[in-house]
Amino acid sequence: MSLTTTTYQDKEKRAVAEYFDAESSYWDGLYQGDDVFAVIHQQRRSIALQYFDELSLPKAARILEVGCGAGLLTADLARRGYTIEALDRVKTMVDLSRRNAVKSGVENRVNANIGDVYQLPFRDGSFSCLIALGVIPWVVDVDGALKEISRVVIPGGYTIITADNRYRLNHLLDPAYMPALSGMKARLKRTLEKFRLRKPSNEPDVHRHSLKEFNQLLASVGLVRIKHHVIGLGPFSFLKYEPFSGPFGVKLHHRLQHYSNRGLLPLRLTGSQFLIVAKKS
Repeated sequence: MSLTTTTYQDKEKRAVAEYFDAESSYWDGLYQGDDVFAVIHQQRRSIALQYFDELSLPKAARILEVGCGAGLLTADLARRGYTIEALDRVKTMVDLSRRNAVKSGVENRVNANIGDVYQLPFRDGSFSCLIALGVIPWVVDVDGALKEISRVVIPGGYTIITADNRYRLNHLLDPAYMPALSGMKARLKRTLEKFRLRKPSNEPDVHRHSLKEFNQLLASVGLVRIKHHVIGLGPFSFLKYEPFSGPFGVKLHHRLQHYSNRGLLPLRLTGSQFLIVAKKS
C-alpha cells in the first residue's frame, strides 16, 4: 500500500469520525423524522429486523452490530432477548447507544464500546450474526473491512449488511450526482484543492457500489448473498435542489417503493441502498 493511499485512508477515517461526532444528535433523531431520508432509514431498520427475526437464532447466539450509531437497532435486538456487542468508532455514538439502552431498559444486554471495522477486537468465528447498516458507504478499504466482518462470523453464520447503490434513481436524474460524472468531478476537486484553487473539504467521501459488484466483494470473503431488498426511491432533486422533500416526496417514495418491491424495472434496481443477508460458507 502506497504512502499516498495510507494518507488518504487516514484522512478519510478522521473525516468520517468528525462528521458523525458533529452530527450525532441528527442521527439519534433520524428515526423519528418524517422527511424522505428519515422514512427510508426507518424502513431499512424495519426490514433489517424482519430479516433478523426470520433467521430464528437461539437467544444464546452471539450478535455483533458494527457501526451501531445511536444504538436504536441494538436496543431493538436486545429487547428480543439477545445480548448484543455494539461497536462504533465515534465515542459520542457509543455514549448515545448506552443511553438509549438504558432508556429502553436493556442496558444489561448491551455492551457498547469504541471499535473499528478494520480491526474488530474479537476472535475468529465469534458471532452467529453480524449487522452492519450504513457502514460500507463510509469505508475506504471495503475489501479489508469485509474480510474482518467475515473473520468474526462463524461458518454458517449470517451478516446483515447494507451498501449504497451507485445507480440510484435520484442520482441518475440529477446532473449534479450522475455516476458517469462522479470520477471526473472527484479528480477535479482534488486537483483544485492541491493547487489551492478550492478550499479543502472536510466532508468524507461516500463510497457506492452496484449490486453485482457488492455481491462479488461479499463472495470474495466467503459471504454468499441469500436475500436482498432494494430500499429508497428519493429524495429527488435537480442540481441538488429538492422540490419534493416534504409530504409529497414521502408519498412519491412510498409509491415507487411499492412498484420496486413488486419487481418493476428499473425501480427494483435503482433504490438508494441494498440491504443484504449473506451466509458465511
